[in-house]
Amino acid sequence: MATHKDAFNIAEGHVLKQTDYKAKGPVMNDEDWQHEEFDAEGQLVARYTSWHHTDVRHKGGTTSGWQKFDTSGKLVSEGAKLFE
Repeated sequence: MATHKDAFNIAEGHVLKQTDYKAKGPVMNDEDWQHEEFDAEGQLVARYTSWHHTDVRHKGGTTSGWQKFDTSGKLVSEGAKLFE
């Protein structure tokens, strides 16, 4: 099963720490995460926000994605699918 570490392509030796998680439902099954990436020396190198939302009212239409920010908050990359 794919993980956030896989989705974000975290470098070998780096650590991904979940810092926040929110879920809403039952009509909209929404999950939202916040993560921080640390290098091998323990220095913060990036922050991530990601989501996976399923609308059960409309036969399970799903949207998901993620965004990567540098330590100054600048968007540096993003993906249209969280778990493929």
